[in-house]
Amino acid sequence: MARLLVVLVPAIAGAEAGVDFSNAVVAVSSAMAHSLKETTTGTYEGDMFMGGSRLHASCSCKEDTQALPAQSLAPMAAAAQCFVEKVKVRQDHRGSGMALAEVSALFGDGALTPAHEVSLVKVQDVPLSCLDDRMQEGVVATPGGDLGEFILAIDSYNDMLPVAGGTAVRAITQEMVDSYLQRYLKSLPSNRKFQACTDDNAVQHIQQQLQIEGLNIADPAANVRDDVFKLLSQPENIGDLHLKLLLRNPDWYHLDPHLTGHAIRAFYRVLWDQSSPLRGKLDLKVLSGDHNPAAFVEVSTSQKCDKAGMAPKLIPRSKGKSLFLSHLDAASMRRAELAAFFCEQGGRDVAREGERGSAPAPFGSTWVAGSGGHRKPGCQRAALLLAGICLATGWRSGTVGTPAIGDGVEEGK
Repeated sequence: MARLLVVLVPAIAGAEAGVDFSNAVVAVSSAMAHSLKETTTGTYEGDMFMGGSRLHASCSCKEDTQALPAQSLAPMAAAAQCFVEKVKVRQDHRGSGMALAEVSALFGDGALTPAHEVSLVKVQDVPLSCLDDRMQEGVVATPGGDLGEFILAIDSYNDMLPVAGGTAVRAITQEMVDSYLQRYLKSLPSNRKFQACTDDNAVQHIQQQLQIEGLNIADPAANVRDDVFKLLSQPENIGDLHLKLLLRNPDWYHLDPHLTGHAIRAFYRVLWDQSSPLRGKLDLKVLSGDHNPAAFVEVSTSQKCDKAGMAPKLIPRSKGKSLFLSHLDAASMRRAELAAFFCEQGGRDVAREGERGSAPAPFGSTWVAGSGGHRKPGCQRAALLLAGICLATGWRSGTVGTPAIGDGVEEGK
């Protein structure tokens, strides 16, 4: 399987060459300001050029229009400078799948053309989808989706927590993972889902084990729910390749051997709870068919898009081609968010033990008795440490997450 890197390069707002029509979101550029002339009170019209095209623009401004505050304009200005002008495709490893020329034809290579239009989204507003070549919609993807990132974040966080009695690391319990997931779901933006994947093969395997038919894995019947719940942590009953690998080979990722099963059960426990307001935050994708990836494609963006928090939505399976897509920079953004979240959890967790006088301060911070938390410098350091560990795909030096699939580790091997 070939492994390639696709880099999306944005144009610089206001540059003479490469100003794309999508950059019209810039409020009033200097070019627009000089092109539009006032025709009547509050109305402006004129011709302007963008991306080599002549456009006629008209703007009506009401007298009672108020200027947006500076803090509202800042993120708009950053996002306005992130739009795709060029695509660069590089092949890291040769394989028997798609050739470099085929990937270039699919995504473009060089100046972007209308045939290779790219949809950019704010990473903080979209779920991270699983790394799966059967997805037929635009996604921002990472191994295991949101659930995969959450599992690795818990493990890194647990490694950093102070422990008493000389224990190397504290045990991760089901109750801990349930609590962390529910707190994290509450912290998400109101318009964002938390996504995980399975497939019809995994559902079929559960049905065979229980000798039942018509299982709705998103909401099982009450008489089989407990039995299904007990089977969820078996690799054969998981349709996501990355989560299956975490279950089968936790030592590859230096994971607590029970963590992945705890996290999967925590996800389904919320999903199946009809009375939980958090249920609507979850998105379970049940994929159909078999894997047939022709390439492993890592997607990266420029610094301008990173700063704006933007990433491209791409389709893993389209035009007769099927790919593994991994959005490296988008995953790093989500890991920074998780680092900040677990940093705050560190204050809560240590507070419980600190009140009993048994816990040292976490991450080099200073414990403040009765404060219910710890000082900011230590918290910031924890976030930086966790985010730094997560920059590599595998979260730790010496381990690699996505290439494990891309280099030929397949289901059942």
